[in-house]
Amino acid sequence: YDIGENGIVNSDPNKQYTKEEQIQLVDGKSVNFAESGDGWDHHNELDSNPVSKYDPEVRKKVGSKWKSPSTRSSDEDYFDRDESENQANKLLKE
Repeated sequence: YDIGENGIVNSDPNKQYTKEEQIQLVDGKSVNFAESGDGWDHHNELDSNPVSKYDPEVRKKVGSKWKSPSTRSSDEDYFDRDESENQANKLLKE
């Protein structure tokens, strides 16, 4: 959120947020995201839907335009989950 000098949060959904600000609004930084499988979208049902009704309008607006990184290595916005997990586990051991 945009916090002014007076400490008041500007949660105007029409504000133009930078990509970094959008990441802060949308990314829950959760390490326990459920994966989909067996015809059921575990991630949405367990991680997203239960809390989305409490999201402020600004987060809903930014999130509606947000595209998660791809896990296909041939895509431009590729994100290597395995490497990310390895790095996180390495940091946890330190």
